[in-house]
Amino acid sequence: CHCEYRLVSLSVRGMAFSRTAARAMLRNIKTVKVSFSPFDTKSKSAREFLRRVSARSVQETNKKAEIQCVVREDYGENRVDIEFSDGQSLNLITCDMIADEILEEIHLFDQQYSDAAV
Repeated sequence: CHCEYRLVSLSVRGMAFSRTAARAMLRNIKTVKVSFSPFDTKSKSAREFLRRVSARSVQETNKKAEIQCVVREDYGENRVDIEFSDGQSLNLITCDMIADEILEEIHLFDQQYSDAAV
């Protein structure tokens, strides 16, 4: 078996987004709430985002961050609701997004308010 370790970078809307950046995502986050219907094909991005933020390496970046999963039986909106440490909140409807776009939106939102606080 040949194993290769490499840093994977994704370019979403012109922004290079590495796995290392994704791991630092929980740094300023207080709560993450992911709501989806497992039977809805458009819930794939919400489920993938949940898988990524639930990884041990990501959770170790902020052990106080609370990650909640709400599995719904209806076919309502699949969403990710984020509450930041400073009280700001971001609510994303993820039906037409991919997991990397969700991560990018969180990063840009956090960066916007971090820059405004300086």
